Amino acid sequence: MKRTHIWIAFVALIGLGLGFARLQIDVDVFNLLPAGSRMVDGLKLFQRNFGSTQELIISLRTADPEKTAQATRSLAEELKRSGLTSRVIWRSPFHGDPAQLAELLAYSWYNQPPEKFEALVRKLQAGRLAGTIGETIERMATSLQPQEVARLSYDPLALSDLAASMSTLAAGAGSDPFASGDGTFRIMFVSAVDETAGFWTYRRWVAKVSETIATWKPSLPFDNPMTIRITGNPAFVSETGSSLMKDILLAAVGTLLMVAGLFWVVHRRWIPLAWLVALLVLVLTITVSLGSLILGTLNAVSLGFAAILMGLAADYALILYQEFRAAPGDSPIRTRNTVAPSILWAALTTAGAFFMIGLSSLPGLTQLGILVGVGILVAAGIMLTAFLPAIAGRVRPDTANGAETRWITGVMSLGSRTAWVITILAAVVCLAVLVGRLPAVDYGTRNLGPKESSAMAALQEIQRDIGGHDDDLWLIVEGADEGDVAHRMISTGRMLDRSVDEKLLAGYSMPEALWPRPDAQQMNRNHARLAVARLPAVTEAAVRAGYMTESLVLTEHAFAAWKRFSETDGVVWPSHPGSKWVFEKFAGNDSGRLLVLGRLEAAPTSNPAGLQELAGRIYTETGGLVFGWSLLSESLLEIMARDIRRVLIPMGVVLLLLLGAAFRNAGEVTLSIVTLGFSLLCLMSIMALAGWSWNLMNVMALPLLFGAGVDYSIHIQFAMRRYRGDMARVRRTVGRAILLCGASTAAGFGSLGLASNAGLASLGRVCAAGIIITSLIAVFLLPAWWQTLQRKTHNQIILEAP
Repeated sequence: MKRTHIWIAFVALIGLGLGFARLQIDVDVFNLLPAGSRMVDGLKLFQRNFGSTQELIISLRTADPEKTAQATRSLAEELKRSGLTSRVIWRSPFHGDPAQLAELLAYSWYNQPPEKFEALVRKLQAGRLAGTIGETIERMATSLQPQEVARLSYDPLALSDLAASMSTLAAGAGSDPFASGDGTFRIMFVSAVDETAGFWTYRRWVAKVSETIATWKPSLPFDNPMTIRITGNPAFVSETGSSLMKDILLAAVGTLLMVAGLFWVVHRRWIPLAWLVALLVLVLTITVSLGSLILGTLNAVSLGFAAILMGLAADYALILYQEFRAAPGDSPIRTRNTVAPSILWAALTTAGAFFMIGLSSLPGLTQLGILVGVGILVAAGIMLTAFLPAIAGRVRPDTANGAETRWITGVMSLGSRTAWVITILAAVVCLAVLVGRLPAVDYGTRNLGPKESSAMAALQEIQRDIGGHDDDLWLIVEGADEGDVAHRMISTGRMLDRSVDEKLLAGYSMPEALWPRPDAQQMNRNHARLAVARLPAVTEAAVRAGYMTESLVLTEHAFAAWKRFSETDGVVWPSHPGSKWVFEKFAGNDSGRLLVLGRLEAAPTSNPAGLQELAGRIYTETGGLVFGWSLLSESLLEIMARDIRRVLIPMGVVLLLLLGAAFRNAGEVTLSIVTLGFSLLCLMSIMALAGWSWNLMNVMALPLLFGAGVDYSIHIQFAMRRYRGDMARVRRTVGRAILLCGASTAAGFGSLGLASNAGLASLGRVCAAGIIITSLIAVFLLPAWWQTLQRKTHNQIILEAP
């Protein structure tokens, strides 16, 4: 037998090790959003391919434009030397590098309709070349725009006339996309060396970049006050993930400490307390390992199961402990056999309810339901088999003397009539509150991040001083290859034109001029060869017309690019780093599918329903994804309404079946459901009075409320059966354990009210209120309801208590 136990322990340890070896924590905010939504899919594609996922944006501000530029240049050089970055861009990548700008110009011409490129080649022929250069010189002489004069003085063929659309895409907004209008505020883009994305990688990298900045700052040759901020996807992931992990740990540790603290205050026994804490940690460890084996990567929010699980697991232990104290003459096995039916049925019913949450569209909620369901079954087994035998000799009998017992007896002896008066008054007050005001529903996503975000503050400052389109709508068109994407872009453009005519959109922009056109490039290959052959003649004619040889660098590099393009098989993409940086803003590749990004501007008279309809039409006809944060709320509303049918209805059916199997009594099943409903009614009225709203995070309080309500109602009603309707004894034993467990669990969740994450703070408040309400109703009102039900049905179980 001992050898068998050793082998079981050995296999269990191996299983735990394998589970923790697979354990990965996902803190990506986008993975908290529901699956199966085009809006969410679009946002994830955007974040993964166009949101510069590996780029930090560092902003600098001083009162002097020259010192701001000097500091920006110095910091960029310092970051390049640090080895922490693969690329630092603090000004236009084409600044001072004609080769990069020339390649983009040449590519743009190479990508034009063949007739347009052919027209350019004709202008280079012997009979027209001098006239072409002469027209450029005349434009410089008559132009009133200094920028145009400067540009044409290095471009005798006026190739850069085609770059108007390109400069808009490259700059994004304003004349300089890297500086504010007065030059006192500048930004730079810093790319990570490690291509592996993730919370832990980003957290280490952002910390090292911050350390480098802190070390560099004192080296500046001036003392002007300077503000440096960091934003971008790595900063958001690091900040949000850190706050989530800290807050989840706070809830779990807080619940464990409160369970231990209240146990000591009530019972003052060290050995049972230490054993209880040890078993709770064991339950949590086994559940995390099993969850990792089942699910692989665990969402950070789903780790909130720890606080829920410890509260429910402690409930089983405390009921066993309290029952054993109430019957000191019984052996641990006898006490366990007496209480086991209520614990097992409570565990099965509560776990079944949580498993049904696995049908939810919210990934965090899905994992939470599975983890809590598994953990409840593990906790019931461990507490029933291991808790009492180890501490039986250390349990102090529950005597009927003492000031503490007299005080408790006064509270626990609430009569049936008084309980019904409280029930009726509470129901009337709650209904009156809810008739006047229901809790609001917040479908936004601001509750997914920290209440105060330095990364968000930095981003808002950039949008305010330089510009940006964060609140606009975006469009992603995807295809199997460049030609497929180009064809879909044309079809989508027609639909967008109609939407502009219908005043649904104020306008839109698509990078049609820069997206590769395979057919045009193929036909322009011979034109490019003809143009390259004319380079010596172009150089000679330009010098003869007065251009310096040094001013022809742009032209020479453009012709060199055409030569390279004409010798390239297949579709041509720009290859210089500056061009790649520009293309990263609108071109992507996701698992072999090519993507192109466009921006839509909603008309002032448009409404979310009309924009949702447009998004649906575009998706149906071209497969394009229209998305934006402004439309996400409407999408989440539909998803959450769908989840009510997918989750709550199956959950209700499972609860009814399991409660029916547990009680085999329709009246007691009804009382459990009434306990749930009355708890929810009271919770919603408190939320309405306090001004709390439902959101994507605190909606997770509902499964906890259902689980606790079912759990507590089963324990109380089984105890009422055991003690023949003696409400005072039930409250003094099982009720006392439930109140102790509920208080500790609520305190642990209440600590989340101070969390830095706005959603977790709201989750903590709602969970704490829900647990307190449910435990009070189960302990003080449910016994009176049960007793009245048995009397009305003439059930002979009840005997008058002495």
